[in-house]
Order: sequence, then structure tokens, then C-alpha cells
Amino acid sequence: MEFTLIELFIIIIAITLGCVVHGTLGIGFPLVATPIIALAIDVRTAIIILLIPTMTVNITSIISGGRFMDVVKRFWFILIFIGIGSYIGTTMLVLFDPNPFRLLLALVILFYLYTRDTSSLNWAFVRKHPTVSGAGVGSAAGLLAGTVNITMPPLIIYFTEMRLKPLQIIQILNVCFFMGKISQTGTFIAHDALDLQTVLISIPFSVVAIVILKYGITIRNRIDAETYRRWLMTALKIIAFVLVVQFLTGL
Repeated sequence: MEFTLIELFIIIIAITLGCVVHGTLGIGFPLVATPIIALAIDVRTAIIILLIPTMTVNITSIISGGRFMDVVKRFWFILIFIGIGSYIGTTMLVLFDPNPFRLLLALVILFYLYTRDTSSLNWAFVRKHPTVSGAGVGSAAGLLAGTVNITMPPLIIYFTEMRLKPLQIIQILNVCFFMGKISQTGTFIAHDALDLQTVLISIPFSVVAIVILKYGITIRNRIDAETYRRWLMTALKIIAFVLVVQFLTGL
């Protein structure tokens, strides 16, 4: 796999922007980086290139806050369903056009934001039935990770409604993202869509990602919990808008 100078420049810009966002919010690296890279190369190749950098960003985000095993022990079962959903979603990515899933995800996000703002639906059932709702959210998140490389919206909704602290949300989200990527990587290997050359090419991108991510984390450490939650809701709105644009343009 070889890239032109223009393609390399776009990839570096995408990784830089993605890491600034991810460092600040604790989420968002593949969401920002994937569509930008897709401007130069196809979406499937963009997802494969970002596999290793994404897992690197996830690991850094998990360990940077310490005591991450507390939330892992509490929500371990979601990881299993993410793995199952990711396998199914990645298989669908290899076999089918994933574009319709973007519109479906956008509609789910908009429905959540509307009902949350208007109080027309009580989301307390998430806290009342954390295991059942968590299993559904995990499966949906894994499916979306495999098809459109976006895991976070269902998980943000779930963990926000569970009233976790910002650092806990960031840690468990990144654990979920990481597990989804492991499953996705295994599926790509099973379908002969990932080789050693691609992994080696991704390593320098991963180094760049870690350096930029640290800068974003310093920004996050300066904001309070309520501000962080508002930013998460704003991020969901942006995600929904981007998904609709991607669906309409086919990018």
C-alpha cells in the first residue's frame, strides 16, 4: 500500500484533528479522521489504516486517568456484546454497502436529543434496567463500529444516562472502542483484508496520534463535569449532521 504526498498530508491532518478532538472529549478520533481520509482514499481503506492508530489512542485514553478497572468490572458484559456486534458489522462491511446505517444512526441520535431536551421520553429505564439496556447498546455499538466505524453514539447515550463521571465515561468508552477494534481487526484478518504491510505503515501514524492526543487531554483537564456533558451533547449533534451529509454524498 503506497500513498502520494497529498494523500499522506491529508492522513496526517485527519489524525491531528481527530486526536485534538479525542483528547478534549475522550472520544471522536475515528469519527473525525475517517471521513477526512476518505476524501483521498476509499472508506474501507481509511478504516483499515486507522485500526492501529485508533487502538493506540484508546489505550492512551484508558490509562491516562488511572483506576480504569473500576468501570470495567461494572460494565464488562457490554464488551462481550460489542465484540459480537462488531464481528457481525464488519462482516456486513465486507459484503454490503454500509451507507444506509449512517442515516439510521443519525435518526437514532436526533430522536435521543429531541426526547432528552423536551422530556417527552423518560430515559430513566436505562438506570432501572442497566444489564438489558447495556446488552442492547453494546450490540448496536459493535454493529455500527463494524459498518461505519462509529461506536460512540449509543454508548454516550447509555453511560450519560447512567450518570457516570466524565473520567469514568471516557475510560469505559475507550475500553469499549478498543474491544470493538480488536474484533474488527480479527474479522479483517479472517477476510484477508489486513496484511503486515498495512500494520507497519500505521505505526508512524500511531506515534503522531499519541503526541497530539496529549495536547487534547490538557484541554479536557481544565473543564468541569457539566461543561463536559454539554460538549458531549453538542458532539452528538455534530455527529448526526456529519452522518446525514455522508449518507447523502456517499462519502
